[in-house]
Amino acid sequence: AVSFICLIAREPPPPARGGPPAKPLSLLFMGDSTMSREFRHMISPCHLEPEPNACVADDRGVVLCWARVDRGLVPPDALPLRASPRSPHPVDLPCGGERPLDAVVFNAGLQLLHLEPFSEGLEEELWAWRRAVEGLVESVGRMCGGEFPPPRIVFRTTNAVCHAAYPRNSPTADAAAALLPLSASSAASSALCRGAGPHARGSRGGCSAQRAAYLSTYHLTSPGAEALHAWQLQGLPPAVAVWDVHGLTARAGCGATQDGRHYPTLAGP
Repeated sequence: AVSFICLIAREPPPPARGGPPAKPLSLLFMGDSTMSREFRHMISPCHLEPEPNACVADDRGVVLCWARVDRGLVPPDALPLRASPRSPHPVDLPCGGERPLDAVVFNAGLQLLHLEPFSEGLEEELWAWRRAVEGLVESVGRMCGGEFPPPRIVFRTTNAVCHAAYPRNSPTADAAAALLPLSASSAASSALCRGAGPHARGSRGGCSAQRAAYLSTYHLTSPGAEALHAWQLQGLPPAVAVWDVHGLTARAGCGATQDGRHYPTLAGP
């Protein structure tokens, strides 16, 4: 399938009424390996090569920029974006000259799910995620120094997880097998609190409701990914649009993933 980027680039945008032709799209992608796969798919028909914090251009002037982010969210106005020397065509960097940035597409998620029943966990990062999104929205508003309208912000949701597809006898599969019987319930939460060591319970040795909910709900299993997906959608600011591929990957099923987390790129809305 031809990527939607190339479909847009194939025909030049119509000229503004009474003005010069509109600039082709300029997009910034931010995210982890899931977003990297989407990004590579989108640019592959254009014969472009991605590099972190670098921008490439096709023969119609479409500019695509990529920023690798594994946990948390880096303010995009602080990214040192540069023109990639591998770009097959000259790059007119976003926010430079007459080039606006049209959209920031970001994701972050599965790294916020833990693998061990009694590990230290990442719940502080999980609960800080919403604040990070709010910071991203503010940062995007500062991009281009107010010379252009602010870019559109799009959140690409997390994939569904198929823990049954984890490689056998791998740490991931073993952790999932240990975590599934402990899925969210008050009894499971109490057991997790009692079983967790001091490093996991916190400096006071207790186990807060937040900690218990994290341990018993947000683990790297199918139900954990479902819970994270619902939780993240509830915390998005109104300014953020949603590209929801969670249902697409869930419907693709376990037969579509070799490692339980990554799927072939599926056409989204």
